Amino acid sequence: MTMPPSETKGYGHAEAVQTYRIRPATMADSSAIRKIRNAAVRESLAIWTNIEQDSAGTEAWLAPMVQRGTALVAHVSGKPQDVVGFAVAGTWHSYEGYARTVENSIYLNPAAQGHGLGSRLLAALIEASREAGDRTMIALIEAGNMASIHLHERYGFSTVGTIPQAGEKLGQLLDLTIMSRSLH
Repeated sequence: MTMPPSETKGYGHAEAVQTYRIRPATMADSSAIRKIRNAAVRESLAIWTNIEQDSAGTEAWLAPMVQRGTALVAHVSGKPQDVVGFAVAGTWHSYEGYARTVENSIYLNPAAQGHGLGSRLLAALIEASREAGDRTMIALIEAGNMASIHLHERYGFSTVGTIPQAGEKLGQLLDLTIMSRSLH
């Protein structure tokens, strides 16, 4: 996948370019993706569930996005065990009328954060979703996650609205910010 030069350079984060690469995910990456996703389930407010995925659950969730080319991984060496982050765009809603609208998710290992890698993954994911024929990308973000909100704003997402007390996790009531952008 070709990225524009500004995205390849990691927006001035030279160490991110030297250390991390982005490529389409394969099913061989499912174990590494599951580890990163399950850590987010346990340790963050980003995924509003307390139920971690097992191998079969990860594979079932990941397979459609790998097949359509909207699953990406960031890695050190290209080997599945060196995956440090991932980005996916998958079905937003099961009704066929929403077929061209996808929801994105981006997760990084803590050690890979702060190097511009989330930005590079989002830029590459937007391009992959365009290539897959998607029309609109949605981001559902815990309203207190200003880093994610600002990241999405930098890539042309607009806040559509915020649903107060839409969820609950770790004993906290959570507001949900909904953002979207056209992919055309």
